[in-house]
Amino acid sequence: MQTLGGRRETLVTRERALLESLIEFLTGFGAPTGDVELLRRTLADMGDPFLLVVVGEFNAGKSAFINALINEDVTAEGSLPTTDRITVLKHSHDRSAKEAPGGIVERGFPSEFLRAISIVDTPGTNAVIRHHEQLSREFVPRSDLVLFLTSAERPFSESEREYMRIIRDWGKKIILVVTKVDVLARDEKEKMREFVQEQVQTLLGLTPPVFMISSRTARKAKGSADRAERERLMGESGFDELEGYVSNLMSQKDLAQLKLQSPLGVAEELVRRYRSASGERAKLLTEDAKMVESLDSQLDAYREETRRDFEVRLGQIALVVNEINGRADAWFEANSGFRTSLFGRKGELQERFKEEVIAGTDEVVDKKVRELINWLVFRHIKQWRQIVDYIELHRNADLTRRLAGDIGDDFVVRRDALLHSISEAATNAVQSYDYKAEADRLAKSLKGAVAKTAATEAGSMGLGDPATELSGGGSLDITGTTTALLVTGVELAARPGRKAREEFRTQTSALRERLNAAVQRQLETELDAAVKGMHGTVVPYANFVQSELNRMKMAESILGKLGGGVTAIRGAVDSSSL
Repeated sequence: MQTLGGRRETLVTRERALLESLIEFLTGFGAPTGDVELLRRTLADMGDPFLLVVVGEFNAGKSAFINALINEDVTAEGSLPTTDRITVLKHSHDRSAKEAPGGIVERGFPSEFLRAISIVDTPGTNAVIRHHEQLSREFVPRSDLVLFLTSAERPFSESEREYMRIIRDWGKKIILVVTKVDVLARDEKEKMREFVQEQVQTLLGLTPPVFMISSRTARKAKGSADRAERERLMGESGFDELEGYVSNLMSQKDLAQLKLQSPLGVAEELVRRYRSASGERAKLLTEDAKMVESLDSQLDAYREETRRDFEVRLGQIALVVNEINGRADAWFEANSGFRTSLFGRKGELQERFKEEVIAGTDEVVDKKVRELINWLVFRHIKQWRQIVDYIELHRNADLTRRLAGDIGDDFVVRRDALLHSISEAATNAVQSYDYKAEADRLAKSLKGAVAKTAATEAGSMGLGDPATELSGGGSLDITGTTTALLVTGVELAARPGRKAREEFRTQTSALRERLNAAVQRQLETELDAAVKGMHGTVVPYANFVQSELNRMKMAESILGKLGGGVTAIRGAVDSSSL
């Protein structure tokens, strides 16, 4: 069987291991330095004397209370804020004072009360200098016991409720002290006690012991040489009841139990906060993953819709070629005799074929192709704008949820920066898009691709280079379609035979298919490049979302185990005879 000291040491060892594991987790998680340092201080405090922290608003009478408790003038008193530093009162053989790190003053007093306990006097919760209030809030988690003072002149104010909520969340044992009760009539004191108890229970769900005291009367009692007078005044002050309660807590068992419970409260609260934050983030990131999937789906739909609409628009160009076939049929039928009489006079046949069959087809085809190019460029810009609108809508809609998972680290900043980068890239793409230059570039690419196809087609027919076949060395139009048709028609027009019309139709149909394929390949390349560019702006965020989701799942697993460890140790502390 373990001895009393052995059980206590076992629990201390378990708590230290738990705190070290939580420190390791928070460090790896990228938690704010303040949370990690708080745990390190809590770990160090386990070997220090019992820490009693006195808190309250600046006019709650904290200084007078501490002076009465120790029966020494250790702190200045006044109606204006007098405590502008966190002061730690410790036992020493002589009065002393020294500066400690973090804006703290350590004072030593030869007081028996301070042999087992250190008292922390804090600035008021509504201190004028907010830095001191922040120090006070950071010191509370390290406390083993909190004496919360509120004045009978203004009991349980809104700022006091908020401060007590913080203390509650850190799992601290609280003693609620109503000061300056000498301003109340005897029957008013009990009503005040009931009011404060009701407020604390209703608003915070707490049931701490409530003591009604007058520090001024207690100091007068302790300074009286008359025993009967001292006892009477102590009874009136309410201090005898409070000191009796505190003395009972200071027994070896209760003191050790409170000392062990204190770090558990800190660990429990941090585990709760980070589990809540990781849960909120997991929900948010799940929505983000859906957003990424939605963007991917939008781009897939954009690609398919563009291809489908492109087929329709490409068909309009094919109709132009079909119309030429119709005119060519009529021309061959009407000019069969004329072609025989002009055989060998290629120039005249070319001119007649050009005027009567081609008939401005180059302008018509070029217009259709230019419309196709403009349509594609417009769709690119429109899709970029849709990405901007979608991202901005998502960023605005999730503001509350983002803040819900904020624990002070850089998650929100990193996430928002990546979302902003998507929006910014899309916005820049829209704003910097040179509509005309992009259309010209695309037209040039199409011209090169299709002209090459036209040349290949003419060569396969044994017609030579289409560009040089034209009299006068005219340049190719955007698509090269007119040139290829013209050369094909002229050559066949100059050949005798009844099958010239059918051969022209066969050749032009084949040319049309190859030209269509060339245009389609080129525009498919442009579409792929556009979608790839849009998708590329989303990839970094998609990677971030997946990485963070995995991290939150791991955090939930680790925090679940740590939370279970806190519960197990707390159960052992609460049930042990220490």
